[in-house]
Amino acid sequence: MLVIDLQRDFLDSDGWFARVIGSDPAVLREVIGPVQQLVAAARSAGIPVIHTRRGAPIGSAGPLGRALVCGEPGWEICHEVAPVAGDHVIDKPGFGAFRGTPLLELLGSLGATHLVPTGVTANVCVLSTLLEAVDRGFDCLTVTDAVAAVDTELRDRVLDLIRYPHGLFGALAPTATVVAGYSRVQS
Repeated sequence: MLVIDLQRDFLDSDGWFARVIGSDPAVLREVIGPVQQLVAAARSAGIPVIHTRRGAPIGSAGPLGRALVCGEPGWEICHEVAPVAGDHVIDKPGFGAFRGTPLLELLGSLGATHLVPTGVTANVCVLSTLLEAVDRGFDCLTVTDAVAAVDTELRDRVLDLIRYPHGLFGALAPTATVVAGYSRVQS
């Protein structure tokens, strides 16, 4: 399970996203509850949870430190879905989680063939990571109510792209369906 960029700089009202982009992070925060459910179910089923953090040196100063800079308070994953012992954290330099990171090697060591992307933003980091994963042969199931963009219309356009005929970019399912599936997995 991939938890993409649920960082304070994207989700907090004092974060980079709100201050620089000027977008209300409330719509992005809507994924926190579904992701909490998914992470709990994945951990119970023994499914690895991988968090990503965007750490590009954007650097504008603000209430949460320099924006999206490794080690600054805004760079941290929000406490509601913070990694626990046994989770993995991948720091990425750009939008996708594969380029310039050890993600592919980690997935290989875990024997992973399927990925469940969640997180923000649907139209940038989630979509970039999904496309990179598909290009590398992974089957992906994107959780529809556990990804967000600056508005629901933009998120829905991304989901329509993923829904492209014949599952070219994977499949879609809501949190409840994925949690039910996780509950049937033997750890």
